[in-house]
Amino acid sequence: MKSVRSLRVEKTVLEWGTWADGRMPANAFPLSKGKSYRLAAGWRWCVHKLSDGARQFRLLVAYDPAKQQFQSWLGIEKGSDQLLVARIEFHDSHGGWHCHWKTGDLKDIVPGTVRAGLKDRSRECSGERRDISDMDANGIAFRVFNVSYRYPIAGAML
Repeated sequence: MKSVRSLRVEKTVLEWGTWADGRMPANAFPLSKGKSYRLAAGWRWCVHKLSDGARQFRLLVAYDPAKQQFQSWLGIEKGSDQLLVARIEFHDSHGGWHCHWKTGDLKDIVPGTVRAGLKDRSRECSGERRDISDMDANGIAFRVFNVSYRYPIAGAML
């Protein structure tokens, strides 16, 4: 399967992540090779577990309110590791909103890495910097990565 197709296929939430502030432990969004992916102290983040019926995914959603930065990473679970398929980010150092995604087949993505294996493609998107809430952050990530959802209980994302 082409990696870009895994972005387009509809996914549903299997397990809602809990929002947390501050440093993210390496086991929240595991990457086995090279440097573990972690977030610094100023970030607010959560990790949701998703499924498309054939595969399970982890979706990291994070934002730094003080710096008005945002990122969301989509990984396909492979044992205790992940195949990183794509990410969307907002930060001033790269011209605002932009997406990165892997090209080629899923079988050619090197597990546990951000940049090894398949090449990344990227595209700048339009949009202004703005304040983001937990609900906004999930909404952006869910739209980009085609996640359909129903909140399990009222206020579950707050």
